[in-house]
Amino acid sequence: MQVAGRILNKPLLIHSDSLNTVLSILNGHIDLQIPIPGKQAALPSSMSDRSCVMPQNGVAVIPVTGILSNRQDDFMDWMFGDTSYESIREQFQTALADPSIGAIVFDMDSPGGEVSGCFDLVDEIFNARGVKPISAIVNEMAYSAAYAIASAADQVFLPRTGGVGSVGVNCMHMDQSQYDANVGVKYTPIIAGAHKADFSPHAPLSTDAQQLAQDETNRIYDLFVKTVARNRGIDPQVVRDTQAGLLFGKNAVDIGMADSVMSYQELLADLQKKDLIDRVKNTPRIK
Repeated sequence: MQVAGRILNKPLLIHSDSLNTVLSILNGHIDLQIPIPGKQAALPSSMSDRSCVMPQNGVAVIPVTGILSNRQDDFMDWMFGDTSYESIREQFQTALADPSIGAIVFDMDSPGGEVSGCFDLVDEIFNARGVKPISAIVNEMAYSAAYAIASAADQVFLPRTGGVGSVGVNCMHMDQSQYDANVGVKYTPIIAGAHKADFSPHAPLSTDAQQLAQDETNRIYDLFVKTVARNRGIDPQVVRDTQAGLLFGKNAVDIGMADSVMSYQELLADLQKKDLIDRVKNTPRIK
């Protein structure tokens, strides 16, 4: 239920396929008490297969993988692979402060996640431009909230098969009133305040509640579009015209949502050369 509360009835920055996967898992367990397995039984987490800040000849690699959340959640991590904005921020600030680190790379492999905390983190990364070279490598996806983070870097790289985009917003309400009727259960809300039960799963969504959700979804979408446009130095209409679609390889470069087609290994090898770090340092920053 805690996971459901973070997924349902609120705007999300996540690719639709991944949201549908999360919803299908929740659908099977929404009325069950699910014990969290012990450490020995847990599925591989998003943070266990890629180390955190990894100084490699002066390059810090920060993984941004799995479903993104505002705060780290062991249950989300066990079920879906979870990286929190808090952990990304902590690693980023550590790398900025470490004099032995000359460049920072965000290693992106995420479909996106929560709105809460995302744009504050993105602004922190964007405002740190010029302190040290900051790159994002799409290895192999940076969708929705993950792309918001990637776009804040000085440069975005992706391999030929890497994908960026999904600059859009999801908001899902679950109406289980028919399920309740089928099992012979009827919920009667007793409320104070006209909107208190607006998003109850035990009733169809009212017209007023749907409009409230749509207005908030539109507000977050506008913020998302303007943030990406600022970060990438492109017209907001270019971002809107993608219609939350996905762009791969050179197609992403052609419209300005990435800078170059390059593999993860190639980027790390190049960044470990001092001349490239100096060249990135001297690249004009968009502010």
